Amino acid sequence: MDDHITRETRYRTIILSLVLVLFSSTTTLHGQPQLSVEVLEPALDGHEVGAQMKIKGTAHLPKGNYLWIFVHRIKGFEDKWWPQGMVRINSENSTWAKTIRFGEKIDVGYQFEIAIVTVNKAEHEKLRLYEFRSKKTGVWDPIAIPPTTSPTTYRIVKKISS
Repeated sequence: MDDHITRETRYRTIILSLVLVLFSSTTTLHGQPQLSVEVLEPALDGHEVGAQMKIKGTAHLPKGNYLWIFVHRIKGFEDKWWPQGMVRINSENSTWAKTIRFGEKIDVGYQFEIAIVTVNKAEHEKLRLYEFRSKKTGVWDPIAIPPTTSPTTYRIVKKISS
């Protein structure tokens, strides 16, 4: 009899654990959707670009998360990134799009890396201050990618024209 009760208790524990795992994978503790970011264009690495392109995707961000895009030329600028700005997400269909720039004329022929990141409110405010100061001074110095709230999504493109 004790063995039957123990076995039944184990089964209930396993089932309850599975239910909790399934529930937590679709929502957070506050009932918000889980953070997800997908890049639709360019879908794969190797896309050829000119001076700029429109990058597109979908995203679901819990409150307090912000989507930003960064770009850098890979060769010679490994740790230096240029913020391309915050991305606004369409609340009706969760899509987003942002026109981004790839260096100068001298960068034709080089590969560029695009980083799509999510940041918290504090990092978002720092990035907005960077933008404000850069617009005011005309100086757009590269920066490091700030701490993120989810894994960064990357795409590599090749600049073939200006």
